[in-house]
Amino acid sequence: MDRENDTLIKLFTDKELFMIESMDVVGNTFYIGTWESGVFKWDQKMGLTKLGLEQHDYIPLLSANSEYVIAVNRDNEIYRFKENRWEPIHIAEMIDDNLTDLKLVGSTLYATSWENGVFRSKDGGDTWTSINDGLDDTSVTSIGTDGTEVYVCTYQNDTNVFQWIEEKQHWKSMGSLSHQVSSLAVVDGFLYAGTYGSGVYKIRLEK
Repeated sequence: MDRENDTLIKLFTDKELFMIESMDVVGNTFYIGTWESGVFKWDQKMGLTKLGLEQHDYIPLLSANSEYVIAVNRDNEIYRFKENRWEPIHIAEMIDDNLTDLKLVGSTLYATSWENGVFRSKDGGDTWTSINDGLDDTSVTSIGTDGTEVYVCTYQNDTNVFQWIEEKQHWKSMGSLSHQVSSLAVVDGFLYAGTYGSGVYKIRLEK
């Protein structure tokens, strides 16, 4: 984004980047999940590098940190890219459920689902813990993060937005919207909620 002229700047193009489905940024490195072409990494020094998973139809969810990349395919299978190879990881409680979002917050991995709420892993996906205390509904659609702070929204009835309180190990309600939320983002001290057909809303975060 060119903030001075309020315009978007093209960073790179490649014919293999057909339909970008998901993306995460670590420092100046972009990680990109695509339709039918797998996962890529891009930085200014090395350019575009294919990381694999091209055998999967598409990669709707992806998150990364300095150690590894986590990607989810259309069949709800989770893969971890570490030491130049992909390996499957599993959440036993998530069998027959659908993941809705995935975020690495530092070394902690958070995953949300349509039916079973929120899970997190502190070891890169090897073991998982359900963290649903305080949620009014376990249909969770999106994760927003601000540093180590984590926010989620639930789907049923009026959408409720929650903040994870680590010291108390539960979710604190931040209020509700009468519109169903599809995405969350934190920018400049505000939590933004993108909705299905009803625009974008924001709430100022407490310091």
